[in-house]
Amino acid sequence: MNSRIALVKTFLIPLIILLGIVLYLIFNFILKLPRYADIIAIFATVLGAYRLFIESFYSVIKREFALDYIAILAIVVSLFTREYLVAAIIALMLSTGRTIED
Repeated sequence: MNSRIALVKTFLIPLIILLGIVLYLIFNFILKLPRYADIIAIFATVLGAYRLFIESFYSVIKREFALDYIAILAIVVSLFTREYLVAAIIALMLSTGRTIED
């Protein structure tokens, strides 16, 4: 039982983002409430990409460059084009990868 709790704590942010994606799909396609769906997806994206943005900001200051900038660009472009589901999926992918690395 303790190992399950530890696993949930480890993957808490990816699980919340996944829940946000599911809620987005429910609100957008079943309940026909796209504004609420967009808010949920934006929240999930910010939650999942926050750590990446902070780490990338500090790595740019230190002049250390990485491929994470491509993911940041993909998130920013998808938010500007109002493709919130895409941004949330990219954030899920990034947060899951970061969690597995740690």
